[in-house]
Amino acid sequence: MKKFVILGAANPNVVRTIDIINLKKDEEIFVECFVDSDKKKIGKKFMNKDVLDTQAFLKTYGKDDCYLFNSIASSMKDRKEITNFYKKKEFKFKSIIHPDVNSNYVKIGSGVFIQENSIIQANAEISDFVIVSTNSCVAHDSHIGQFTFIGPAVYICGRVDVGENCYIGVGAKILPDLKIGKNSIIAAGSIVTKNVKENSKVLGIPAREF
Repeated sequence: MKKFVILGAANPNVVRTIDIINLKKDEEIFVECFVDSDKKKIGKKFMNKDVLDTQAFLKTYGKDDCYLFNSIASSMKDRKEITNFYKKKEFKFKSIIHPDVNSNYVKIGSGVFIQENSIIQANAEISDFVIVSTNSCVAHDSHIGQFTFIGPAVYICGRVDVGENCYIGVGAKILPDLKIGKNSIIAAGSIVTKNVKENSKVLGIPAREF
């Protein structure tokens, strides 16, 4: 049995995906609890599991007691900082990949979340701690940098290079052979037709800086 602790108590799809993995792949992943600093807002339970703050979690669990999965998606900066906090304490992270996703001929890092109805085409590379949301596609020979969030119904065409810490909003499209610089934000519904510089925010059809 693999014991998982989920960082961030906001996304019920994490538990549902684990349930489907257990059913379809005959694995045995058990969610021990959630860790979230906003217990007053969330309450003591989420998806029928205990919600602990960081201090309570560290008092209860050591680095060899469980695997961690970071579900935080509201801020890539927070996601990265919290991940690195636990990595320094030598906790191990695991990926959660919906069992219907074809990952043959694909390179996938650790701590990745790939949700249902997503398509990852051949020779694509998904780096550590990337989130690929429902109904999104990363086409062939594309590379997604660490800690990047890909929102629902995003289409990233072939041979695209997305840097680390990027946020790609709902329904955005990135045309082939483009480069998206690190720390960039692609607003929801945008169509990116040219390279995006590092630390940029782009919006619209075609996408322009704002």
